[in-house]
Amino acid sequence: MRKYLSTATIATIALFSYFNHAAVAQDKLVDENNAQNLTGQNFAAPENITKNEAQTDTQPVAKIPSSIFARYDGISGPILSPNQESVAYIERVNGKLFIAAHNFKTNHLQYISAGEHGDLRWYRWAGDDYIIFSIGDIVDFNREERLLTSLYKYNIKTKEFSVVGLKQKVLIADDVLYIDPKGQYLLQQIRRSYYDYPSVFRVDIATNETKEIIKQKADIWDWYADNTGVVRLGIGIKGDTDNFGGVSYIARDLVNRYLFYYRSNENEGFKQVSKVSLKGDPDKVFASFAAVSNIVSGSDEFFVRFKQENGNHGVRKFNYLTQEWGDIIYQNPDHDISDIILTDDGRDILAATYFDNVGKIIWFDKKMAKMQDDLQITLPNQLVEIRTSNYSKDKYIVSTSSDKDPGSYYLFDPNNKGLHRFNGVNDRIDPAKMSDRQYVSYTARDGVKISAYLTLPKGKPAKNLPLIIYPHGGPFFVHDSWEFDSDAQFLANRGYAVLQPNFRGSGGYGNAFYELGHGQIGLKMQDDLDDGMDFLVKQGIADANRACIVGASYGGYAALWGATRNPERYRCAASFAGVTDWDLMLLYDNDFLDDPAYKRFSSALKGEDRAKLKYVSPLLNIDKLTRPILLAQGKKDDIVPFSQHRAMVKAAKAAGVNFEELVFEEEAHGFKESKNHQKWLDTLEAFLNKHNPADE
Repeated sequence: MRKYLSTATIATIALFSYFNHAAVAQDKLVDENNAQNLTGQNFAAPENITKNEAQTDTQPVAKIPSSIFARYDGISGPILSPNQESVAYIERVNGKLFIAAHNFKTNHLQYISAGEHGDLRWYRWAGDDYIIFSIGDIVDFNREERLLTSLYKYNIKTKEFSVVGLKQKVLIADDVLYIDPKGQYLLQQIRRSYYDYPSVFRVDIATNETKEIIKQKADIWDWYADNTGVVRLGIGIKGDTDNFGGVSYIARDLVNRYLFYYRSNENEGFKQVSKVSLKGDPDKVFASFAAVSNIVSGSDEFFVRFKQENGNHGVRKFNYLTQEWGDIIYQNPDHDISDIILTDDGRDILAATYFDNVGKIIWFDKKMAKMQDDLQITLPNQLVEIRTSNYSKDKYIVSTSSDKDPGSYYLFDPNNKGLHRFNGVNDRIDPAKMSDRQYVSYTARDGVKISAYLTLPKGKPAKNLPLIIYPHGGPFFVHDSWEFDSDAQFLANRGYAVLQPNFRGSGGYGNAFYELGHGQIGLKMQDDLDDGMDFLVKQGIADANRACIVGASYGGYAALWGATRNPERYRCAASFAGVTDWDLMLLYDNDFLDDPAYKRFSSALKGEDRAKLKYVSPLLNIDKLTRPILLAQGKKDDIVPFSQHRAMVKAAKAAGVNFEELVFEEEAHGFKESKNHQKWLDTLEAFLNKHNPADE
């Protein structure tokens, strides 16, 4: 559902991180200095620490059972129904994953089994009666691992559950461009076979009748709809090609230009409006792709982020028909705008978001700014986020959280001043027993400033502590922030200092910082982690002789590569779902990611020279690994395929590496069942106790 998620301004605004700063602009063109600050209590994360200022809480905390950190009794991802009477969310019951539909008026609760035969990818309301959701699984296709997705509907009135969409079996069935807010139909993009280009079908949700409304067109790989369900844009690719089964097949690494086919309304035909060379104007390339998320009915001019002279992004208009820039709407010289929130009709901008140690928001709408301000006062010492898909409605989902509190969800009725807490993320966590999460920054060896988050064991002096370097996944467009992290808190409770660096290439720090990561996988990005360790050692906080590196996904790669590249630094490494070879990963991603996403990711990953990826491959350098490692992964992983784990285990056995293996038969790129998360934590604790004990 990647395109529909972007075209609808859906504020499952977890994508925007956490907001705690509200502002309103009187005019369209504003900057941070003339934006009126309406936050009555602007809650801020702790400032950067210096020597001897680290947390030294004198109240010791007993060892908290791992089951508490791994509990999934709470909920996540709540979405309000169009009539605002019900909310859908993810809930785990007895360790099993469900989509729950909770009616606030009747207090009736329904559970929809999800994830039994794959990984739940997304879910959305279709009107007030249907919930549409996607399940993904990994299958063998032509002797290679491929992602298979299926689309389902559930009627909360009749309790009927069935497949929705084209009945023909295809690999990717959940590519939804649009869902009618009244629940009558959806638009589904389908490739009928591996040799076809995609077509678009209109699917009647109630009857499942399908009608092809956009036929496949040579070289068009992605279609996009506006906010009323009219398909307005097709993106094609051109490059060095060879003939593959009668279709012009393009290896995405060889793509050198994109073709944009556009129409202003459904009565027009598509015409090519732009042919963008990847070696041409990078801002125009970015705008052409950025605009697809904000195509609105009745207009050719859309809001997009644009790159300012200092590399940070602002917001301006872009005319898709003429391919020309319009007015600048908002820019901030000090911060990189991460996203924008539009009015329900898409004609105006409500807010812009950015990251400044915590996620922040600038409201351009007085009503929303005051609402944010009032909520922040009512819910002090929390990061408050207003979550909704329709800002003209009179009820909202509000979430709160902090570094020590996993968070709560409220139903907010501003007209009646009603604020009702209906669930939490993990109510078994006692915030008073959690550690502070502190923002720190340090200078990398080449002069680049690196931001990070430090979690220290509660009740222990911040001196010569055993250290865990814990890099985030991604690696690009992602960042750690000042929010609750159950694994970091678990490790701190076990006596470790935990450092989570936002290494170069991380999101939220502007385009220039992102580009510093290009081609630096295993190189300067890895240096940033090592330099974070040196910073804490110099401060006297960490013991240089007692460090391990732990991570998941890209973080798992960084853990394995850290122990391989710098055994003098790290006693051990633990990886959950870590990439073990980038060339194999790119081969898998070539079919998994849509074209723009793949091109952007692969370009950043490779830099100017793909060949050097073999030199930073843990798999291909297994003979250099001398430290013990823990390898864990779920067999159903559709992000990092299980073949990455299998290859590393085989190589480790052949090389005589000291390793432990942990496999979860039914898990994917994370944990659906709390018992499996607990098993990971317990296994990790035992592994660390063996190779880097906290009480040594």
